[in-house]
Amino acid sequence: MEAAGSSRVHKHLQLFTHPADFTLFPDRPDAHAAKIPFRYFLRRFGSATPSAQLLLDAYNSLLAEAKQALGVSVEASACPHNVVLVKEWMLVIPRRRSNVDGASANGAGMMGMVWVTDEERLQQWKALGPAWILSQLGVACDEATS
Repeated sequence: MEAAGSSRVHKHLQLFTHPADFTLFPDRPDAHAAKIPFRYFLRRFGSATPSAQLLLDAYNSLLAEAKQALGVSVEASACPHNVVLVKEWMLVIPRRRSNVDGASANGAGMMGMVWVTDEERLQQWKALGPAWILSQLGVACDEATS
């Protein structure tokens, strides 16, 4: 699992806002038909602010689905994944690897907001194709589940 860039020892939290003109794919009216290149697991909340217990229960349920997608035992403590949380929903993205030929993405990148550090990385993303890179970082939609 370390190859996916995740371990129980190393965790970090990134808080960010997305540009006003950028709609996260779960918020799109056609989200169910969108061609997201990787598997993800989504839990929508009602209009009320979810309680801490509801958030924990949702996370544990989504994490179990991510483990299944990765072929990891539900009892396993480690499962490489990203979590994206907004007021209306929580999303868990199982991760296969931390980078593809040096191209990497954090949770924001998996949502379509890829950050690159230099022109070389930008050209790499263009050459390999964002959809292909993201499918390789996560569990590709066409990949058979274990």
